[in-house]
Amino acid sequence: KFIRENDEKYLQKLYGCRKIDEIPYEPINGFAAASTEIDKEIYHFAKGSAENILGFCSLSNEDRTKILHEVDSWAAKGYRTIAFACKKSSEDGVDLEEMTFLGFVAIIDPLREGVKEAIQDAFKAGIEVIMITGDHPATAYTIAEELGIASNFDEVINGYDLAKIEDIEEKKRIVLNKKVFARISPEQKKELVSIFEDAGHFIAVTGDGVNDAPALKYANVGVSMGKSGTDVARESSDVVITDDHFQSIVNGIEEGRIAYDNIRKIIFLLISTGAAEIILVTFSVVFNTPMSLTPLQILWLNLVTNGVQDVALALEKGEPGVLKRKPRPPEEGIFNSIMIRRVVISGLYMGLVAFGAFYFFYSSGYSVFESRNYALLLMVLFENVHVFNSRSETLQIWKIKFFENKFLVPMVLFAQLVHIASMHIPVMQEVLDVQPVGINTWIVLLLIATGLLILMEFDKCVARGVSRNG
Repeated sequence: KFIRENDEKYLQKLYGCRKIDEIPYEPINGFAAASTEIDKEIYHFAKGSAENILGFCSLSNEDRTKILHEVDSWAAKGYRTIAFACKKSSEDGVDLEEMTFLGFVAIIDPLREGVKEAIQDAFKAGIEVIMITGDHPATAYTIAEELGIASNFDEVINGYDLAKIEDIEEKKRIVLNKKVFARISPEQKKELVSIFEDAGHFIAVTGDGVNDAPALKYANVGVSMGKSGTDVARESSDVVITDDHFQSIVNGIEEGRIAYDNIRKIIFLLISTGAAEIILVTFSVVFNTPMSLTPLQILWLNLVTNGVQDVALALEKGEPGVLKRKPRPPEEGIFNSIMIRRVVISGLYMGLVAFGAFYFFYSSGYSVFESRNYALLLMVLFENVHVFNSRSETLQIWKIKFFENKFLVPMVLFAQLVHIASMHIPVMQEVLDVQPVGINTWIVLLLIATGLLILMEFDKCVARGVSRNG
């Protein structure tokens, strides 16, 4: 396009060239070269980093130093530099000896909109971002400083200097204290990933080129670019970003945390209510009373009255500040100390109180049928109240928007109405051994069930106080 707009004869001359030999660009070499026949004469051309190209040229040390200083000054402004050299020779193969230095070009690659904000969001999420590039160290530092990745040039290391470090422990110590890695080869990228993984970090690598493939494959999570990425990079990665935006990675982390939180909420609801049922039945055996619930009633609790709220919990929105939490340790399981504590407290409360209610009614002269009916209704109320305990492990219930999840309240009401209906439908009364109860009993059982809500809110307050003091 530039040639057409300036002088067509250059384009015509380009069509008259015949390529004879070529050395394709390889990151480990840092240059590309070709020999070309122009007007029946052979010319050799080379392009690449100034350090490599100057090594092919016949220049004095003074000129070499002056050129490198000029390259460094442009790199310090954030420009990428490419140096050029040529030579006229009768050799058919590429001849890189005693070439003539032609100069270098400085190319600016502006930051994409939103990248800086996305990286800051990653920092807030407790994610450390480092830069690994083949660019000049000064260029890499300028860009890293603008992005907020590095604040001092001491945080930058050159791949050539890194390769000179033979002591493995010393290399690890230096690497773990750097934020920007420049002039890095594909093998070094993989080595860096290995060092960070050995230090206990969970590593995600982003890349789009063939030279990124080893690091993408070796990382815990490889993330390649869908638009600009090569086929090799995409095949070596675990995740492909279709819009090539770093913000999409941060958004993916946020959605992943929300999904993980919702899984925990569902598991907490199901395990704690299941534990309560086990406790309820176990105490019936221990105290040698009739079974507090029949098998069909337990099945009813698990599949019907507790079978729809968990679906609604899966649709919970993210809690405020989900991206400001520190990442959880990779080895941490679903059942961490918080989950176990909450399951034990809520399970014991529901199981013991439900058995206590059954034992009270039975010992007060009520029939086994009536006592089971009250115990079953109390368990249904427990389950529906407990759904709201499950919405957050840390936030108080009044800090959560009640109707933010449009499905939760309708699902809870549906589950309760299904049970109420079964208490009035003759066929269901026969199958489940249930019957309608009076308003006074409803009020008492509802107050007892609300006690679970108060207990779990108290647990959150205590846990927050311990965390703050600890």
